[in-house]
Amino acid sequence: MKVNARHAERIKCTGCGYPGAPAHSTVRFTDNLDDVLDEEDSLIKDTVFPTGTVATYACERGFELLGPARRQCQPDGTWTPEGVPFCEYSKQPLKK
Repeated sequence: MKVNARHAERIKCTGCGYPGAPAHSTVRFTDNLDDVLDEEDSLIKDTVFPTGTVATYACERGFELLGPARRQCQPDGTWTPEGVPFCEYSKQPLKK
């Protein structure tokens, strides 16, 4: 279901707006039907995600994810756990 974020207030369904993504990361969205939507898909930031959608975060090579790796859309329109994770440059040598 894709709904323009400007019209989400008029619709009496539950869902969440874009949960944010840290720099140097990718985020994938999986809903209750196991459909996967990548952050690069068009208009992703204007999408209202249905309740139960899971956002999964991963950092680019050389960065470490700090914070939750997965967040889920709740019926009240929030993502839990709270807080967008971030990717910190890893001082550890890269594994070959």
